[in-house]
Amino acid sequence: MAIVKMKKLRLMAIRSETDQLLRELERFGCVEFSELDEALTEEGLVHESADVISLRSTQSTLQNAIGLLDRYAPEKKPLLSAKPQVETDKLLDDSGLKMELEKASEINGLEEKIKRLTAEENRQNSLIESVKPWMDLDLPLDTASTERSAVLWGSIPARIELQSVIAAVEEASDEAELFRISGDKTTNYVLIVCIREALPQVQDSLRRFGFTAISFPGEEGTAKEAAAEAENKLDVLARQKEEVKETLIGKAEFRNELKLASEVTAAKIARAEAESKLMGLDSTVVMQGWVPAEKEAALGSLLEAYDCAWETEDPNPEEYPDVPVLLKNNRFSDALNMVTNMYSLPAYDGVDPNPLMAPFFILFYGLMMADMGYGLLMMAAALIAMAKIKPQKGTLSFCRLLLYGGISTFIMGALTGGFFGNALEQIGKILGKPEGWGVLPSLFNPMKDSMLVLIGSMALGMLHLNTGMVISAVEKIKKGDAASALWEEGSLWVTLVGIILFALNKTAVPQIPAIIGKVILIVGCVMILYGGTRGAKGFGKFTSIFGTLYNTLTGWFGDILSYSRIMALMLAGSVIATVFNTIGAIANNLIFFLVIFLIGHALNFALNLLGCYVHDLRLQCLEYFGKFYKDGGRAFAPLAVNPKYYDIPAGE
Repeated sequence: MAIVKMKKLRLMAIRSETDQLLRELERFGCVEFSELDEALTEEGLVHESADVISLRSTQSTLQNAIGLLDRYAPEKKPLLSAKPQVETDKLLDDSGLKMELEKASEINGLEEKIKRLTAEENRQNSLIESVKPWMDLDLPLDTASTERSAVLWGSIPARIELQSVIAAVEEASDEAELFRISGDKTTNYVLIVCIREALPQVQDSLRRFGFTAISFPGEEGTAKEAAAEAENKLDVLARQKEEVKETLIGKAEFRNELKLASEVTAAKIARAEAESKLMGLDSTVVMQGWVPAEKEAALGSLLEAYDCAWETEDPNPEEYPDVPVLLKNNRFSDALNMVTNMYSLPAYDGVDPNPLMAPFFILFYGLMMADMGYGLLMMAAALIAMAKIKPQKGTLSFCRLLLYGGISTFIMGALTGGFFGNALEQIGKILGKPEGWGVLPSLFNPMKDSMLVLIGSMALGMLHLNTGMVISAVEKIKKGDAASALWEEGSLWVTLVGIILFALNKTAVPQIPAIIGKVILIVGCVMILYGGTRGAKGFGKFTSIFGTLYNTLTGWFGDILSYSRIMALMLAGSVIATVFNTIGAIANNLIFFLVIFLIGHALNFALNLLGCYVHDLRLQCLEYFGKFYKDGGRAFAPLAVNPKYYDIPAGE
């Protein structure tokens, strides 16, 4: 349960063995490649070329084909079904990739054909819409002029009085006439016939009325004939489109092969990206990267099969910011990986927060939810998901966190006597049971003992914050900075002991001499002031005193007060659950109660499920981590097979 120690790896191999070596390292899955040091790049080495762009294009083709099959022929899978498993050897075998790429290209070609047919359908529909206003006109659409006359097709805004337009046309030429063919609320469609010589004057007279010329290029016959022809074409296009879709749906049998090809391509991309970081000469290549120290022996056994030279060394402190971080946890603390990843990984020389955070996170979550019914739902959901979908990695961590949170919620619900609020008590009243039936025993009740819960929440906060300070002090002592641990964490502990002794003298244990608490409190305050001004000089010491007092008082007060959210969420969940139960019991009808019960508790459960997680996360990341956590770590990203559609069998 710690940050895994890393070794810096340098490896020189024969060029002819590079491809096979990369495959084996990808299967090994424990080596992260990095750029070579500048000292090595000055030795005449050149970067290896890798066709990453071409492979990404191949991957895009395969992914697009899979997406089309999922759209036109959705895969029917049982609810919460596990991913199929595939051996690593198949994911590294690219012998059939070319054939699968051809299938994918064919599927993508069918989609392009569907797009072309759709575009033509749109064009024909647009044509039908454009000739609708002219359906009553028995004149070919390509009629533009004769030997002596000219014809103008067009439209005029409906707000323009047609009589004024007709008058203007007649004024422009005695041998011109305007015909209104049809119109709607916004537009009048008109036809103007005039002698050819008067066409310019007629056009000029129409311009000031907002006249818009209309033409039908390539169309022959009347509007009715054009619309009928377009309808016939639409029927043909629809049949062709349906045929292409059926052909595409028939390709669904290749879905699994395409998915496997996509995984193979992803593995090739990973190798190509690793290869792009290599450098070499004519016959050799040089690699550099990181490997977990615990895997060094296994790596040595793997490399024995190749003609290569390699070495490992511990990173220098100056290299720590560049060292990747890998966390190693047990089944319990591994559930908090998703929380740590959401915030930030620890620095390589920092502390793995998961085992230190797990007990508090799960305890706080259970206190906030605190209902046996909700806990049972969470446990059932987690167990069913783990049994059905066989989750791995991040999904498995989430399911475990849901399970542990459910267990904690159930236990805290048992302590507070909550089972979907007071549902059993309300059901007892509806069924006419004696007074008190369904009331569960409880150690404390958040609705009746809210002050006790508030004090308990703040006490837990004190424990939480002091745990973080202990971790911080231990880390400082390990690094040889015991003075900082004494003046920063130690001064606060002395002050806290003084406050506790002084308070006990005034309340529960008057036998404790008051002077003891006062002296210890004064000593602690002096230590805080000295610790806060150690690095300051001159006038800066005076400003540091005020800054130290302000930050210590407001910081600790704010941090401890922040833990009141535990009480607030516990109380809010209980109140909302009780309110819905009370509303459901108003009608004194069991069916009505169950309807309100299901709706209300579904909303309350969903709200608390997310709300408690967010507030719990805040307590860990701000209050707790603020005492000791050093973030900024970079995740360890080894060359490995990471399938998207498949799972690799356990043990490979």
